[in-house]
Amino acid sequence: MNPVKIDAVRRAFLRAFPKREVSIYPKRVKYKDQPIGFDEIISGATKRARESLMDFGVGIEAGIVVIHGFKLCLEICVILDKEGKTGIGMSPAFQYDLKSTELGKEMEERSGILGIGEKGGTVNYLTRGLVDRREFSEKSVLMALIPWLNI
Repeated sequence: MNPVKIDAVRRAFLRAFPKREVSIYPKRVKYKDQPIGFDEIISGATKRARESLMDFGVGIEAGIVVIHGFKLCLEICVILDKEGKTGIGMSPAFQYDLKSTELGKEMEERSGILGIGEKGGTVNYLTRGLVDRREFSEKSVLMALIPWLNI
Protein backbone atom coordinates (compact mmCIF):
# COMPACT_ATOMS: atom_id res chain seq x y z
CA MET A 1 0.00 0.00 0.00
CA ASN A 2 1.48 3.24 -1.14
CA PRO A 3 1.24 5.95 1.55
CA VAL A 4 1.60 8.69 -1.07
CA LYS A 5 -1.44 7.42 -3.01
CA ILE A 6 -3.42 7.00 0.21
CA ASP A 7 -2.67 10.61 1.17
CA ALA A 8 -3.62 11.77 -2.35
CA VAL A 9 -7.01 10.02 -2.07
CA ARG A 10 -7.63 11.50 1.39
CA ARG A 11 -6.74 15.02 0.25
CA ALA A 12 -8.84 14.82 -2.93
CA PHE A 13 -11.93 13.55 -1.08
CA LEU A 14 -11.54 16.24 1.61
CA ARG A 15 -11.29 18.91 -1.08
CA ALA A 16 -14.29 17.53 -2.98
CA PHE A 17 -16.44 16.89 0.11
CA PRO A 18 -15.21 19.27 2.83
CA LYS A 19 -18.23 18.71 5.09
CA ARG A 20 -17.94 14.91 5.13
CA GLU A 21 -15.73 12.70 7.25
CA VAL A 22 -13.22 10.75 5.17
CA SER A 23 -12.00 7.38 6.37
CA ILE A 24 -9.55 5.36 4.33
CA TYR A 25 -9.25 1.58 4.58
CA PRO A 26 -6.40 0.63 2.25
CA LYS A 27 -6.11 -2.86 0.84
CA ARG A 28 -3.12 -4.44 -0.81
CA VAL A 29 -4.06 -5.53 -4.33
CA LYS A 30 -1.40 -7.11 -6.52
CA TYR A 31 -1.37 -6.25 -10.20
CA LYS A 32 1.34 -5.98 -12.85
CA ASP A 33 4.68 -4.47 -11.92
CA GLN A 34 4.56 -2.12 -14.89
CA PRO A 35 1.29 -1.76 -16.80
CA ILE A 36 1.79 -0.58 -20.36
CA GLY A 37 -1.02 0.97 -22.37
CA PHE A 38 -4.33 2.47 -21.36
CA ASP A 39 -6.11 -0.91 -21.19
CA GLU A 40 -3.64 -2.40 -18.70
CA ILE A 41 -3.53 0.76 -16.59
CA ILE A 42 -7.33 1.07 -16.44
CA SER A 43 -7.69 -2.66 -15.69
CA GLY A 44 -5.29 -2.34 -12.76
CA ALA A 45 -7.03 0.76 -11.37
CA THR A 46 -10.44 -0.92 -11.76
CA LYS A 47 -9.26 -4.07 -9.98
CA ARG A 48 -7.94 -1.97 -7.09
CA ALA A 49 -11.21 0.01 -6.90
CA ARG A 50 -13.35 -3.16 -6.85
CA GLU A 51 -11.21 -4.76 -4.14
CA SER A 52 -11.49 -1.68 -1.93
CA LEU A 53 -15.20 -0.92 -2.42
CA MET A 54 -17.04 0.29 0.68
CA ASP A 55 -18.99 3.54 0.21
CA PHE A 56 -16.48 4.20 -2.54
CA GLY A 57 -13.72 2.09 -4.01
CA VAL A 58 -10.67 3.92 -5.31
CA GLY A 59 -7.92 2.45 -7.45
CA ILE A 60 -4.89 4.30 -8.75
CA GLU A 61 -2.56 2.67 -11.24
CA ALA A 62 0.62 4.17 -12.67
CA GLY A 63 1.77 3.09 -16.08
CA ILE A 64 3.24 3.96 -19.43
CA VAL A 65 1.46 4.74 -22.68
CA VAL A 66 3.12 5.16 -26.05
CA ILE A 67 1.67 7.92 -28.23
CA HIS A 68 3.26 8.80 -31.56
CA GLY A 69 6.39 6.95 -30.43
CA PHE A 70 6.74 8.89 -27.17
CA LYS A 71 6.65 7.02 -23.85
CA LEU A 72 4.49 8.90 -21.39
CA CYS A 73 4.24 8.11 -17.68
CA LEU A 74 0.88 8.77 -16.03
CA GLU A 75 -1.59 7.57 -13.45
CA ILE A 76 -5.23 6.63 -13.89
CA CYS A 77 -7.75 6.60 -11.07
CA VAL A 78 -10.99 4.62 -11.12
CA ILE A 79 -13.64 5.33 -8.49
CA LEU A 80 -16.70 3.16 -7.95
CA ASP A 81 -19.62 3.51 -5.57
CA LYS A 82 -22.12 1.00 -4.17
CA GLU A 83 -24.81 2.15 -6.63
CA GLY A 84 -22.62 1.23 -9.59
CA LYS A 85 -21.50 4.70 -10.64
CA THR A 86 -17.98 4.85 -12.04
CA GLY A 87 -15.60 7.76 -12.52
CA ILE A 88 -12.26 7.69 -14.26
CA GLY A 89 -9.57 10.34 -14.18
CA MET A 90 -6.02 10.78 -15.29
CA SER A 91 -3.02 12.65 -13.98
CA PRO A 92 -0.85 14.86 -16.10
CA ALA A 93 1.66 12.86 -18.15
CA PHE A 94 5.36 13.29 -18.71
CA GLN A 95 7.78 11.92 -21.25
CA TYR A 96 10.52 9.61 -20.11
CA ASP A 97 12.58 7.33 -22.30
CA LEU A 98 12.81 4.10 -20.35
CA LYS A 99 15.77 1.85 -20.82
CA SER A 100 13.86 -1.03 -19.21
CA THR A 101 10.19 -1.96 -18.91
CA GLU A 102 9.92 -1.08 -15.22
CA LEU A 103 10.00 2.61 -14.39
CA GLY A 104 10.12 2.16 -10.59
CA LYS A 105 13.16 -0.10 -10.58
CA GLU A 106 14.94 1.96 -13.21
CA MET A 107 14.35 5.18 -11.25
CA GLU A 108 15.52 3.60 -7.99
CA GLU A 109 18.79 2.70 -9.70
CA ARG A 110 19.15 6.08 -11.39
CA SER A 111 18.26 8.18 -8.33
CA GLY A 112 19.61 5.96 -5.56
CA ILE A 113 16.26 6.39 -3.75
CA LEU A 114 14.85 3.05 -2.62
CA GLY A 115 11.05 2.95 -2.77
CA ILE A 116 10.97 6.14 -4.84
CA GLY A 117 7.32 5.51 -5.79
CA GLU A 118 6.30 5.62 -2.14
CA LYS A 119 8.16 8.85 -1.55
CA GLY A 120 8.26 11.87 -3.86
CA GLY A 121 8.04 9.65 -6.90
CA THR A 122 9.73 9.67 -10.27
CA VAL A 123 7.95 12.90 -11.16
CA ASN A 124 9.49 14.62 -8.12
CA TYR A 125 12.97 13.41 -9.05
CA LEU A 126 12.68 14.34 -12.74
CA THR A 127 11.17 17.80 -12.05
CA ARG A 128 13.77 18.51 -9.38
CA GLY A 129 11.09 18.87 -6.75
CA LEU A 130 8.66 21.03 -8.73
CA VAL A 131 5.95 18.32 -8.74
CA ASP A 132 5.58 15.53 -6.20
CA ARG A 133 3.85 12.18 -6.47
CA ARG A 134 1.07 13.10 -4.06
CA GLU A 135 -0.13 16.05 -6.11
CA PHE A 136 0.35 14.05 -9.31
CA SER A 137 -1.90 11.28 -7.92
CA GLU A 138 -4.36 13.74 -6.39
CA LYS A 139 -5.10 15.22 -9.83
CA SER A 140 -6.19 11.82 -11.13
CA VAL A 141 -8.49 11.33 -8.12
CA LEU A 142 -10.06 14.78 -8.52
CA MET A 143 -10.73 14.09 -12.21
CA ALA A 144 -12.32 10.73 -11.34
CA LEU A 145 -14.60 12.43 -8.79
CA ILE A 146 -16.26 14.63 -11.42
CA PRO A 147 -19.38 12.41 -11.75
CA TRP A 148 -20.09 12.87 -8.01
CA LEU A 149 -19.40 16.60 -8.09
CA ASN A 150 -22.06 17.11 -10.76
CA ILE A 151 -25.02 15.12 -9.45
